[in-house]
Amino acid sequence: MDSLTQAVLGASVQGAMLGRFQGRKALVYGALLGTLPDMDVLIDFGDAVADMTYHRGFSHSVFVLGAVAVLLTWLARRLFPRAEYGAGRLFTCIALVLFTHVTLDAFTTYGTQLFSPLHPPPVALSSIFIIDPFYTVPLLLAVIAGLVVGLGRKGLSWQSGALGLSSLYLVSTLAGKHMP
Repeated sequence: MDSLTQAVLGASVQGAMLGRFQGRKALVYGALLGTLPDMDVLIDFGDAVADMTYHRGFSHSVFVLGAVAVLLTWLARRLFPRAEYGAGRLFTCIALVLFTHVTLDAFTTYGTQLFSPLHPPPVALSSIFIIDPFYTVPLLLAVIAGLVVGLGRKGLSWQSGALGLSSLYLVSTLAGKHMP
């Protein structure tokens, strides 16, 4: 998916999970974390074809991202030992932001290497386009609402509602793909 979609997805997930503790910063942290797997575009794999081939490779592996989630949780707990939430909640949030990124990429035609370094074919459900406003717009509106009204009761309900609506849309794309 496009970077905007990944950013607002990460922002909504982190906003829903840690927004009552981190406030609006949760949206910013989630947006940054939500784009982390795509930073592999900064790696030069040798030529344009290799760059395209290896994008969504190891950086989109559930094994690598699981380790990254553990590392980031440990680092965040070291930097902010007095956080109002536990390490388990933090790890769950970080892991969900990272895993939702690669899961969403798996819904596209290009797919992703979810199980790298094992060598199965990429997971490509091919049910949504790389840029899909029906998926992105609810999340974008929720993030904007969270930035404007904060992540109190109303802002949290925007995040949860947008995540629910976007997830329902993803399921409907799978159902639509299998209709005769």
